[in-house]
Amino acid sequence: MSIENRTVARLRLREEPAGSYELDMTSAGTSFTSFVDVPFISGSLQVSPMVKMLPTDHVQQFIDGYSEEIPGPKSWKLSFKMHLAPTGVAANASTTSVESVLATLQKICMGGISLSAGTDMASGVSTAGCTVTTGHGSRVPVGTAVGIGVQTTPQSFEVAEVKSQSTDAITWKRVTATTPVTGAVYRSSTIYLKEDPDTSMQFALDFVETDERLILMGGQGSFTVEIGNGELPTATFSIEGTDWLQYAGSAISVATFTNLAPVAVYGSEFQVCAVGSTSRGVLPISALAINPNLAYENVPYPGRQNVYRKRRVRSAPSVSGSFTVPYEAATWLTARANKSDHAIFAQIGSAAGNAMLISVPTIQILDVQPVEVGKLSYQQVSWKARHDAEIGGGATEITRSALRFHYV
Repeated sequence: MSIENRTVARLRLREEPAGSYELDMTSAGTSFTSFVDVPFISGSLQVSPMVKMLPTDHVQQFIDGYSEEIPGPKSWKLSFKMHLAPTGVAANASTTSVESVLATLQKICMGGISLSAGTDMASGVSTAGCTVTTGHGSRVPVGTAVGIGVQTTPQSFEVAEVKSQSTDAITWKRVTATTPVTGAVYRSSTIYLKEDPDTSMQFALDFVETDERLILMGGQGSFTVEIGNGELPTATFSIEGTDWLQYAGSAISVATFTNLAPVAVYGSEFQVCAVGSTSRGVLPISALAINPNLAYENVPYPGRQNVYRKRRVRSAPSVSGSFTVPYEAATWLTARANKSDHAIFAQIGSAAGNAMLISVPTIQILDVQPVEVGKLSYQQVSWKARHDAEIGGGATEITRSALRFHYV
């Protein structure tokens, strides 16, 4: 008998397409085509495969008698933490932005992804926007983001969310620090909220013991994001599913992590601006928390594990969080009193392929509390998000999304 180290493991993911909910895609653990390795942080993974045991409650003839229970439907829970990280791919005019495993996980939870090749600046370059190569305007639609160089010495790079696109002319929501350098316009991999995400997660989880292997099917859930200065930002996923199987395999093999370029929070920039204002609202934020409140209900039916699929349901607000800033004035107390709408733009990283922008386009300040950060006077500002009030208008899901992640 051997006792193995629990932190040695391998986790792989495959997206279950719409209409293929909870269907084993491994042929009972013999084939893992199209599964990709998940680079979760060691020690963060927790898994609970469960079976609902159903008591028969048959009448007994002695006081201590108890009839056996019958196994019912299966279910499972899985949680793990991973780095919130860019893809390492710079999507210029000849390169299409990519979907990393992180993006796949977020897309399944949130519902939407937008990918495209980038383009180049052609004319009209200003701090507010530019005209791109003829015929390329559709590559950078409203609600996505672009990466642009804003000076060459020293090199500086900004990620800007697209506010408008008319033929090949685009504008971004906030002016850049300086006039951009005419050149490449790098395209984002953009994740956004949809009303009805219809795909799901299937995981292959391997531990050291060759018979301690799990296929977890029909997964869906949510995640939280934590960002602190000088640290690697993280996302913690909490997933629930409806079927699992255990199988025996060969010795655990080495994982391959692709499209993963972790970047620490320095050389970065956080802005909190009034909605609709093009002015920059750079703040010395020390910490930022973002909590998507995504909820799913099982659609019941008599087949498989009694679940036809999982359906996203209303769970308002869909996004909430907080940021921590020095106390310098009553700005956020006033914003709460006036019910002023603000937007959060958190850029992490400063190079093409190694940058990301988190956009919470419309928030309301709900609470402001004094806190101490390194013996200094700070305040923690709590907020809840709504549809994008600047570009949304209910037109499309990407433009009204209350939260977007852009990997550039």
